[in-house]
Amino acid sequence: MKRWASKCVLLFVFIDSGFAFGQADQITVGPNVHVSQVPFTLRTPTVADALALKSIGRIAASPNGAHVAIEINGGISILSTKVPFDRVKVLTGDSPAWSPNGHLLAFYTDVNGVSQIEVWHPKSDLVEPLTQVPEGISPNLKYPPGYPRSLAWSPDSERIAFCNRRMVGYAALGRRESPTVRVLSAESSDDQVMEGVFRTDHYGGDRPDDLRFRAVARHPELGLNDIFIVDVHTKGLRRLTQSGNQYFFPSWSPDGTKLVAVVDMGRDVETWPSHTALVFLDALTGREQLITTPLSINGPPQWSFDGSEIVTVSQKRGLGFRRIELYLCKEHRWLPIGAPNNMAVMVARWDSDKRSLLVQTYDRFVYTLWRINTATGNTRQIDTHDLVVEHFDQASTGDIFFVASSATFQDRTFMLSVDSARQLQQLYDPNPQLSELQFGQQKRVTWTNKAGDEVDGIIILPPSYQAGKHYPVLVDVYPTPAMDGLRLFADELGQLQAARGYVVFRAALRSPHTPFLYSRDESYNEKSRGPRGIPIMVDDFTSGVEYLVQQGIADPERVGIFGHSNGGWVVNYLITETTVAKCAVVWSGSSSVIYQQYFAPNWAHEVTNGNIYDNFDDYVKMSPLFRMNKVHTPLLMIVGDRDWDTWLPEMLMQFNALKQLGKEVTMVRYANEGHLIGPEDINDFRERVDAFFDEHLRRGQSAAH
Repeated sequence: MKRWASKCVLLFVFIDSGFAFGQADQITVGPNVHVSQVPFTLRTPTVADALALKSIGRIAASPNGAHVAIEINGGISILSTKVPFDRVKVLTGDSPAWSPNGHLLAFYTDVNGVSQIEVWHPKSDLVEPLTQVPEGISPNLKYPPGYPRSLAWSPDSERIAFCNRRMVGYAALGRRESPTVRVLSAESSDDQVMEGVFRTDHYGGDRPDDLRFRAVARHPELGLNDIFIVDVHTKGLRRLTQSGNQYFFPSWSPDGTKLVAVVDMGRDVETWPSHTALVFLDALTGREQLITTPLSINGPPQWSFDGSEIVTVSQKRGLGFRRIELYLCKEHRWLPIGAPNNMAVMVARWDSDKRSLLVQTYDRFVYTLWRINTATGNTRQIDTHDLVVEHFDQASTGDIFFVASSATFQDRTFMLSVDSARQLQQLYDPNPQLSELQFGQQKRVTWTNKAGDEVDGIIILPPSYQAGKHYPVLVDVYPTPAMDGLRLFADELGQLQAARGYVVFRAALRSPHTPFLYSRDESYNEKSRGPRGIPIMVDDFTSGVEYLVQQGIADPERVGIFGHSNGGWVVNYLITETTVAKCAVVWSGSSSVIYQQYFAPNWAHEVTNGNIYDNFDDYVKMSPLFRMNKVHTPLLMIVGDRDWDTWLPEMLMQFNALKQLGKEVTMVRYANEGHLIGPEDINDFRERVDAFFDEHLRRGQSAAH
């Protein structure tokens, strides 16, 4: 295969990223935002700086917009939305949810691995336990299009609906055993099949989660979610559902007489649902009415303010493109709602104007927010100042609150006031220390590959970058959109490597096994699914490197690639299909979809777009393990002995194949790590990866520190 795509037509765009406001924009900050003066001397970032970053999770705005609750540091911080934006309360827990009248904040609290629901009274500043479930509340979390631990308030603020597995006796059922004889049948779970084979059991201890995991593996019926309702005044708890199905995401009707939820028709507690529907539930009796859906997988449903419509984000296959579906209750029919620019949808909820939807989409470089009028179809983008919006909520006043990042900061909390669409108020910055660091300039780039498709990417230049100088380039090939957020990681590529004198390239590669990690529209992603996507992925990669060479940035003889997990799989494809990379790092990556087939067949069939029993050749094509003889790239392999049941054996098989073929390969195994590297070994990990790249890409040169 030729090193460069000779007929590649380049269309390129350079866009400076960052957080810039025009003269018409306004920003208000308070004391807790810590807007620091720029020090005289900035310093380059370190691993310690990456590990010190604080992240914000879910966000919940009070109905009147006076307060916002954010998840941070394992707890919940309550922020005032009035200048000076004080932090008025810190709670121990997660998943905050305000009552519709704003009088209570419900949340989960965890004591020794057992979760219960508590409520905080803002007026009296009292925290009150609401549930006392002996075995704790532990919903089944194996559902990606939403958050199964969410709490659903009734419209009258009197009751909370939530999902929970009935796990009475789980401690005894999940205790560790070392049987000398195991008898497996067709009904045995995958976890039972693999129990005791590898060291990879993440649940090998005696914590409550360990016991629950083993109890469900042995008794799958314990893994089924039911819907429960708790009364906030009497603390009475009752189980609403009785049919033995698997339920997710309850949502109350505006009159409080019914709930709508997602029901998993397959009832498979081990894997993501492959066929779901919606179900109406009588709030008193639990009587069910099933609603068939046009698409197979459905996310959290939400009733409109007048109860006439239900919105959900759905997809037609397990690893598929997400879109908006609207159920018209009186007409008993579904209506698809198109997203702007045909983008994939992350979240869809009703806007406070009671006519429109608030929609979060996968855009090319950032996650964006939109208003969609369901009656007219008109769309309007909400100005979030070109930031990567990660979580958002809206008060009944119309004010929008969101958590966002940019190339130079992470997870700040903002408020867009309804009074002025141009007024953006910054409420909280969890990482003021970032103002002390010198970052390399981060830019957005777009090029055209050999097939004529535009491809996006992010590049980070060294802080001391000199135009016209050809730099060694490190490419992070994890197949995902090129989000223009802060890239300060201890375990990925970003500012740490730029500080060492490398150009870091994050290309939005499409890959055969991740057509669900979106960039642009559905057809752009779907054509890369399965073995036909291999040349598309290679084209996206090689044309991107050539683009950097033509721009006078990259030295084509000094290109290294790095991939973790799905990105490791991409590395294994690339080193068997091209010789562009002069060295490569695979960290916990796959190499044989055939091996994975026997642990997650539905998933393997999804990524190959077929069935192993009918199209075996496609599975071979998507298994780089069988092409290790084509590898001519020095390889560093990294894996944890507690990695997943599929990834660890695959890494070992790949290493043995390369070793037997006489290839240049080194494997590093961390005895106590899983799919990620923890704080105990992260410095060793970083030093080994950096030294490997320096050895192969900077021989005779000293890396900048």
